[in-house]
Amino acid sequence: MESSTVLAKIENALGLDNSITTGKPIVTDILWSGDKQLLCDRWIHDRREHDKSEDFIEKRMNIGDNRNARLTFRFFQIMSVVLALLSILVLVHHMAAKI
Repeated sequence: MESSTVLAKIENALGLDNSITTGKPIVTDILWSGDKQLLCDRWIHDRREHDKSEDFIEKRMNIGDNRNARLTFRFFQIMSVVLALLSILVLVHHMAAKI
């Protein structure tokens, strides 16, 4: 959702959320005018907690969507090994049956 709000703020700042006009541009209210920057406060705060980007990345490596992506990748790695072993067993069994 944070990415959606950032995109919405940029669209609003560029006037992309207005209807197309052929005359004078329509001025609309600023979207979420209480925000101080385009990025969410939480994103800014999380980044400022660390002196180096490497520390920030290391802290966030195993949480949220990154954690889910890593677990999914690990699952497919394990399943590939299991399927390869099963394929070898089936091949060996098939070859032994021919003898």
